Amino acid sequence: MKLHLSAVVFLLVCSVFGIASNNQSQEGKDLIEKAAEKMNIFALPYFEMKGNVRIDNQGKPLEGTYLLLWNGPDQWREEINFPGYTEIQLGGKGVVFLKRNVDFMPLRINQLRTALGYGTAGNSVSMMSLTPRSDETIKRVKDRKVNGTKVKCAEIADQDKHTREVCVDASTGTLVREGAFLDKDMMPVGPKLFPRFLSYVQGGKPLAEVQVTELKTTEQFPSAAFAASRRIAFAARLHESQSISSGPQSVAAIPRGRKTIPCGRDSCRIYVDRGGR
Repeated sequence: MKLHLSAVVFLLVCSVFGIASNNQSQEGKDLIEKAAEKMNIFALPYFEMKGNVRIDNQGKPLEGTYLLLWNGPDQWREEINFPGYTEIQLGGKGVVFLKRNVDFMPLRINQLRTALGYGTAGNSVSMMSLTPRSDETIKRVKDRKVNGTKVKCAEIADQDKHTREVCVDASTGTLVREGAFLDKDMMPVGPKLFPRFLSYVQGGKPLAEVQVTELKTTEQFPSAAFAASRRIAFAARLHESQSISSGPQSVAAIPRGRKTIPCGRDSCRIYVDRGGR
């Protein structure tokens, strides 16, 4: 009889813990998905973003400008301009055209894209790709503080028991990046929220910063704003099944010629000609 009661108690305890675990998992999933959706400005039909950008140039700050025009995943334009460096990306249906005035993407430009939070789709630091993957499980949700801000964090583990945390600001319901990132001052754009300031930091030193000066919804931009000139001679052609749905893609630094490299969740066929010649 005692063994029977012990078995019943054991099963009840296991059942309670199982229910609690499932509740935590669902709570964490809902928490992250809602935060990611709230910050996904690329779900907006049309918008314009302008900003002042700064990178570390051998210990000295170098200032430039940033522009993004968004007509949807099949039509967008992005420009990055610094003294001595210019880059234009034009997104079309299944194709990204890129013109820049050097053979390689400089390290600081790559870090600037990382700071933006959407330049490397599918990357672990992208704000658009923090939701759990199919091979991951949410273990628990806990409260703590990040840089003095109260956050809720979901602990996520993969099949190899490697863990990571995704945190959400308890007051704004937005994602909080840690480690090399400092984002602050959320600003509204339509029903979405996006940081007014984003930065990439190493050893306490900011290496790339973005100060968003204007972010607004607009009417549809004219097609002429996205026309690729003949001098744009770099074409990254995506797989037919790949759609550009999470913003501009960050293309790795590659030499002149033809290469296949990772690009978001898929690969790109790359053709490079310096300076658009």
